[in-house]
Amino acid sequence: RMSINLELPTADGLKALAPHKTRKNILRPMRQIQLGRKESLPLPSHYRNHELSDSNFTRSHLLLNDSNSTRSHLYLNDNNSIGSHLLLDDTSQIYNLTSPNSPTLGLVKMPSINRGFVPAGQSTQMIIGATPESDYQIISVAEALYKNFDLKRVFYSAFIPVNEDSSLPNLPGGPPLLREHRLYQADWLLRFYGFQASELLSEDRPNFNILLDPKCNWALGHLEIFPVEVNKADYYTLLRVPGIGVKSAQRIVKARKTSILTFHDLKKLGVVLKRAIYFIT
Repeated sequence: RMSINLELPTADGLKALAPHKTRKNILRPMRQIQLGRKESLPLPSHYRNHELSDSNFTRSHLLLNDSNSTRSHLYLNDNNSIGSHLLLDDTSQIYNLTSPNSPTLGLVKMPSINRGFVPAGQSTQMIIGATPESDYQIISVAEALYKNFDLKRVFYSAFIPVNEDSSLPNLPGGPPLLREHRLYQADWLLRFYGFQASELLSEDRPNFNILLDPKCNWALGHLEIFPVEVNKADYYTLLRVPGIGVKSAQRIVKARKTSILTFHDLKKLGVVLKRAIYFIT
C-alpha cells in the first residue's frame, strides 16, 4: 500500500497551516497511483509460465497456482534428459532436491511475480481539529476520495499540538479523540454499509452526536422505516439496523433460507440484540 497524505481536509486548511503544500500537488500523485494501478497487469487467475535458463540446463516452465502454493517440476538438462526435481515455495525460490553432490542447478532466484502496481491500494490521512472544518466537510471529502481516486482507506488523526504557534488552535479539552472515533465509525458506514455522507450529516447538522454513534443516530432520525422484519428485509436494509453488522447480516440472509429466525437465533448469529431489539421484529 502507498499513502499520499492529504494532511488537512480543505485547501483553506492547507493554506493556513501548510502553505508550502497545495491541494493540486497532493491530488496529482494520488491520480498517478490510481492510473498506475489500473494499467498494471494483474496476476492471471489460473497460472503463469516463467522461463528460466542456466548453464546447467536448457529451460524450465514453472506452473503457479492461485495460492502460489508448492508445486514440483521436472526440467531438461543439456542433453535433454530429465534432470532433478525442483520445488517452488512461497518465497519464489527454486530448490534442488537431488543429492548435494549432483552437479545441477542448486538455488536460483525466480523472477518476481507481477502482483501489479501498489497491489494493496492507496490510503491517505487527515489531521482532525487543527482547522475549523466540520465533520460533514471531512466525511464529504473522504467520500469524494473513495469515489474519485479509488482509495482503500482514509485515516483520521486527532490534532496533538507539538509546538506553540499563533496559527494553531488552543484545545483545552485535549486532542479530539472522540471526534476521531466518530469519523472512523462514519467512514466504516461509507465503505461497507452503503451509506452516503449526505445521509449522515448535512450543512444544517454538520457534526456528529457525541453521545450516539453515527448509525444509531441516523436510525433514530429515520424511525419511519423501522421496525424491520429480519426474516424478510433485504441485506442492505438489515445493514441499517443498529446492532447488525456486515457479518451478522450475511449470516441472517443465509440462515433464514432454511428456517424462521427468532431473537434467540439472532443472538447466536452475532447480532447485538440489546441495540437491535428496538428496531426489529
